[in-house]
Amino acid sequence: MTITYTLDVSTSKASSFCKLLLRWRGSLWKSVYKELFLWLCGYTALSLVYRLALNPEQRIIFEDISVFAYRYTDFIPLTFILGFFVSLVIDRWWDMFTNIGWIDK
Repeated sequence: MTITYTLDVSTSKASSFCKLLLRWRGSLWKSVYKELFLWLCGYTALSLVYRLALNPEQRIIFEDISVFAYRYTDFIPLTFILGFFVSLVIDRWWDMFTNIGWIDK
């Protein structure tokens, strides 16, 4: 289903960008709101546990675990993972492009 944004983009006011960004149909927010809500709930829960439930000794252990996890995230660099992702996206695009029917050969 095609969603047109022509009327929202035709004016050059600051509010038109906000209206376009906060539009629900066909928006980025519609596709990521579940994951965003889950991430925010997890982050809030960890923050509340750290600030309210842990004593100072347990906070030091939690911080040490956090530093350990941060240091070992560099073993698999992000560019390596992004390379596989981009390769997958390009392969899918190329498969769709080669399967398009053309009038002449």
